[in-house]
Formats: sequence, C-alpha cells, structure tokens
Amino acid sequence: MTIASSATKKVDTERYAHPTRSMNPVWSPDSKWIAYARLLDNQFKAIFVHNVETGKNTQLTDGLADCISPDWDESGKYLYFLASTDFGLSTGWLDMSSYNMPVTRGLYCMVLSKDDPSPLAPKSDEEEAKKKAVMTRPQTRKTL
Repeated sequence: MTIASSATKKVDTERYAHPTRSMNPVWSPDSKWIAYARLLDNQFKAIFVHNVETGKNTQLTDGLADCISPDWDESGKYLYFLASTDFGLSTGWLDMSSYNMPVTRGLYCMVLSKDDPSPLAPKSDEEEAKKKAVMTRPQTRKTL
C-alpha cells in the first residue's frame, strides 16, 4: 500500500486452504524486500522473497523440506528460517492419521549474496608465524 494514493498491491496468495496457513511476511531492513513462506503443490511450505521495486517473487528454498518463519538479520545479508525434513507425515491434516506425528525443525541461515561470507563458515585455527627478530652487530669504526 502506498500512503499517498492508498493503492494496494497483492504480492502473493496462499493457494490452499490449510489450518496452519500463515505466510508470515517480514520486511527486509532496507524495505526493498518482503520474505514469506507459502504452500507448494506438495503441501510443504517454501521461503519466497518479493522485490518491492520490480514486483518479482523468487522462491529461495527447494520445497523438499517444510520451511516457515523467515526473518532477516539486521544487515539484510542473511535470511534465517525454520525447516523440517520429517514434516511429510503431518501434511494430511484433514484426517486423524497425522495427529500423532511429531514434527521437528532446525534453524537454517541463507546467505543472500555470493559476495558475503557465511556466518557459520569454519575459521582457521592456525596461528600466524611470529617474525623472528634479526640481530645485527653494532657498527664500529676503526681508526688508523
């Protein structure tokens, strides 16, 4: 919605009726992107981003895990979200076969630019070699 004209724009929509449907949209720190989770045809949610300037939606996760709750870090370089790889048995919400299937989720971090380092990359434990001090003799003059 633009404040000056009160015009609204639909970014995306949930395509299926589901009791846990909630896209949970969150703005990026620079207000140029909106991240959200949306149901796919396989009934798993994927993380999407919407570019406010171009109007383009981009799917970031592959749909092989159920991904929810996107959140930006304060710099806007990383996108955090929760994902479950054991969600498949819980997708049949309309019958009681999925009621007793616990779902576990892990926290994931996505680096959004190839130029930015991963915050989880291993750091070298090697110490830098110390430079050896070079000993020199004091120069003496001989007089004849």
